[in-house]
Amino acid sequence: VFENEGDVQNLLDKFERDVLALRTVRGGETQPIKEVVKEALADIEVMFSRHGEISGLSTGLSDLDMETDGLHPAEYILIGGFPSDGKTALGMNIAEHVALELGFPVGIFSAEMSARSLVKRAIASVGRVNMREIRQGRMTESDFPRIMAAAKRLAESNLHIDDTSDMTAAQMRARARRMVQ
Repeated sequence: VFENEGDVQNLLDKFERDVLALRTVRGGETQPIKEVVKEALADIEVMFSRHGEISGLSTGLSDLDMETDGLHPAEYILIGGFPSDGKTALGMNIAEHVALELGFPVGIFSAEMSARSLVKRAIASVGRVNMREIRQGRMTESDFPRIMAAAKRLAESNLHIDDTSDMTAAQMRARARRMVQ
């Protein structure tokens, strides 16, 4: 620490990354192919016993689940597309399903939209209320019970949103690690 002449935040990020690396070091030794074949066959047997069921967490979208086998630990999923293609809506729908229907904690990092904007979208989605109607203030009286029920479900969920717009990848990793802890 005393010898560091750089940015303190970078030093902390490096330290946190190094500590995590110590915890997750594995492999590094060669294995006889016979052992790896046994492990692979055991995996294949487990896959066969699932009879088409996905092994990961469901996204709530059956076609996507069939293509990806669900969501798995340590996987990084990037949703790409043109502007207004619905990337945020897709990501939020998956996050809502995992947090609200499956009960798992979900962390969302948003560089483009504020947490408040994302939550308004989530309230509309969960409450099955048209977001355009909300934006224009044209909700009906019958929309409000659904809006309030959706807001209550979201408030009680284990959904976490970080809307820091100028975060580096290292800072995002560090915040994700803290979120997990």
